[in-house]
Amino acid sequence: MLRQLGSGAQYLATDINQHAAETTQATLEAHGVHADVIVTDIMSGLDKRLAGMVDVAVVNPPYVPTHVEEVGCRGIAASWAVGLNGRQVIDRILPAVREMLSERGWLYMVALEDNDPSDICHLMSEMGNLREMFQIDAADYMMSICGDDSLKELSSPGKSGSIFYLSQDERFVIKTLRKTELKILLKLLPKYYNHVRAYDNTLITNFFWRPQDYSERRKKGSLCCDEKYVLH
Repeated sequence: MLRQLGSGAQYLATDINQHAAETTQATLEAHGVHADVIVTDIMSGLDKRLAGMVDVAVVNPPYVPTHVEEVGCRGIAASWAVGLNGRQVIDRILPAVREMLSERGWLYMVALEDNDPSDICHLMSEMGNLREMFQIDAADYMMSICGDDSLKELSSPGKSGSIFYLSQDERFVIKTLRKTELKILLKLLPKYYNHVRAYDNTLITNFFWRPQDYSERRKKGSLCCDEKYVLH
């Protein structure tokens, strides 16, 4: 099917597993399809390049509910071990995909009933609508927050362990959140969206929604805690 689409389309595939990436590359080449196959965690390192550029995203994430102790393991189990509701990886993928989809973009994702597909659709809709509602241009947004030189630390960590960063153009503030805090924020998102949509002059903080896992940077020494970013 991809070959029939011709050379007018550009294909890019990612996988966190080296062997899976090599197999994907070999399969595509066997069918006469050229694609860039990259070993990375979801879309890590590709955010700026792909922002608003993807027309079709096809995702087959780990989605099978598993025991908590299996999460984070290495090897083949990493392809399915994603927590009790199977959403640990999916919830990280959603904001990344929402950033890279074009205005006419479509997401096709494999999911189980246990993953709550209706909630997945709801979150995807709200994540994009928040920035549109606050009149935030996607390209400007990405330029402001992407890159190692785009952020400056505002203060040392507080009692909560959170760190605040300011974009170089001073338009956006980023705060680190623990995974437990992120889960609470996800649950509050529908009510938050309905509130800010109903009250234009609300004094509640404007969230523009970009959770991203920075644990790899922590390992390299550029961050001091294993957190997730969320922009507001």
